[in-house]
Amino acid sequence: MDARYTGEQIAAARRAKGLTQKQLADALGVTDKAVSKWERGLNYPDIVLFQPISELLGLPLLQLFCKDGLSAEQAVAAAAALSAQEKQAVRRDMKWHAVFRLAAALMLSVALVYVSRVLDLHGIYGWSQGCTMGMLPFTGWLAGDAVFTLRQVKKL
Repeated sequence: MDARYTGEQIAAARRAKGLTQKQLADALGVTDKAVSKWERGLNYPDIVLFQPISELLGLPLLQLFCKDGLSAEQAVAAAAALSAQEKQAVRRDMKWHAVFRLAAALMLSVALVYVSRVLDLHGIYGWSQGCTMGMLPFTGWLAGDAVFTLRQVKKL
């Protein structure tokens, strides 16, 4: 599969029908910028849009996917390979997001402990009070001199 070829097919068929990118985008429920990216070969339309694109532009689906001489079986194999590559990219991105969230949680925990110690050293809050105040968003809510959690009420 070739994104540039697919984009050229979409652009040629759109022009032949006398549609603007905006009109095609409105008919498909996407932005005109998305259509522009398809036509420039920067990315593919979403898989669910190929059938509506085919119907709107009067193109056979195989023509959207295949260069001349490519059989339907080869087109399906190429689409499956592209899908597998995209799934791997998404999994890789998800792993980095999980690592980032863990690192952010650790940094926030360290900052909480540091702020609690600083408050304790300056006599503003005691160590336990500083930790309790910092952990309120995670454990419960403060009312008067008591912290209400999901399990019990604790006096400060």
